[in-house]
Amino acid sequence: RRLDPLSRRAYRAVLAWLDSRWPNPATSVSGQPVFAQGDPNLANHLWDGYGVHLVDFEASGRGDRATELADFVEHVTMWAHAAIDAEAFLDRFDLSLGERVQVVHLRRLFAAFWVMRLLPSGTAYERNPPGTLERQASRLLDLLGST
Repeated sequence: RRLDPLSRRAYRAVLAWLDSRWPNPATSVSGQPVFAQGDPNLANHLWDGYGVHLVDFEASGRGDRATELADFVEHVTMWAHAAIDAEAFLDRFDLSLGERVQVVHLRRLFAAFWVMRLLPSGTAYERNPPGTLERQASRLLDLLGST
């Protein structure tokens, strides 16, 4: 009841998307293994004027490029606070067709994760500026093609 109409629509759209039997096993790809940092919070990326240094390896381990890239571009600190253009960023990587398909699905999943965290009962609700949930809801609907 506390949700605005856009956030309510995004919440319902993501539930419908999850109920539609995603992920389709035919689109699952096992990409080249990479060392995954596992926490794309902008505060974990330090720029020294020459390069980016990563900190906070608490969630690090084996991963794949598609998951790391999708998680990075959909993290709330990247798009809401740093205004990173996800499409332009992703275009800098030479991803295989399978990885590109996987990134699309994973971006939807990570965007859905953030809608849930930004709900009034979610752990990120109080830590983000007013309007972040609504912006995330719009972002998710765009990714789902539900706008």
